[in-house]
Amino acid sequence: MRQIAETKTEPITIMYAPNGFVVRLTGEIGQTAAQELREQLTWLAALSPRHLILDLSAVKTIDAQCFEVFAELRGSMVKQGGEVRLAGMKAQVRADLQATKLQRLFRIYPSMMTAVCW
Repeated sequence: MRQIAETKTEPITIMYAPNGFVVRLTGEIGQTAAQELREQLTWLAALSPRHLILDLSAVKTIDAQCFEVFAELRGSMVKQGGEVRLAGMKAQVRADLQATKLQRLFRIYPSMMTAVCW
């Protein structure tokens, strides 16, 4: 994979992957990151990839608003025949997702590599 962009918010890195992109998030992803996430992910979805993999393996905590952004992204991707995959969530991030009741919307993989290869 090759990195194609670094955003103004340090915790977001975008890389090419087979049939799509990997978006790697790091650190503590708070409410303030939600708008930039929405902009970046909307831009990627407009490129009509088959897969967008959100690599959350380096995320310590994430705000519920960011999961709502992921759900919006999923809706856009499904309309164009694509999908969003979540990968590498630590226990706290998985608990944050379950608290939003949005986990049923996503395919969840134990690692980014598993999500890319599946």
